[in-house]
Amino acid sequence: MVKLILIKTFFVIILTLPPCFTAADEFKYLSISFFGKQIGFIKVREVSNVDSTKIRVDGKIFSSPFKMFNGGFKHKTTFTKINSGASRLHYESSVDATFKQRKINYWVNNDRLIAVDVFPKNEKTIFTNPNRIDFEFIDPAYAITQLLTTPCKNSFKIYDGRRIIEVTSIEATSKLECGYVYKIRKGPGHLRPFNFKTFEISTFFDQDGNPASRSMVVKAGPFKLILDKVP
Repeated sequence: MVKLILIKTFFVIILTLPPCFTAADEFKYLSISFFGKQIGFIKVREVSNVDSTKIRVDGKIFSSPFKMFNGGFKHKTTFTKINSGASRLHYESSVDATFKQRKINYWVNNDRLIAVDVFPKNEKTIFTNPNRIDFEFIDPAYAITQLLTTPCKNSFKIYDGRRIIEVTSIEATSKLECGYVYKIRKGPGHLRPFNFKTFEISTFFDQDGNPASRSMVVKAGPFKLILDKVP
């Protein structure tokens, strides 16, 4: 039996927060910079009410080197509480880039991963099979919002429909900076033809625990992406 307690626990916490802690209905924008030049942006929105949470993470890369990775990507998660404590989650993602087009959907009912769909079919991996996923995980959209908004989270696992990822928390250098190692344990790497499998992630917060102007730095080998809040 697939154990997905983390998904339910995290979203139940969100749904039980008082209204002043729920996210506003507008998107929050962050610029993406590479070697000092803006190459794209992401926008994040999280909306909660008494019985559901919806998360959107949309992004666009418009000026990558040689336009290799130009294109858009989207992540969306919808979590719904049903009667008698039952729950339902739908995660969907899409990529429409220069050399890649892909769509992923998966569904979780009552803490069980029941179906995963990847298109085109040649993008599937052995981990697209729900029977291979026998661990607690969270989805990519929720993971992104948590890293950006919650100081120094504990380690966790991500499942994206094709791969299994561990995000390991490392000792914080200060209360204003958090560090993680993002490592693909099973499945293909990111950004063909580089196929990166390990990233270092730093997130930054102010004295009140809110995201700082420089919100995140992601490193992979000699490459570094910087995410800054857009006023």
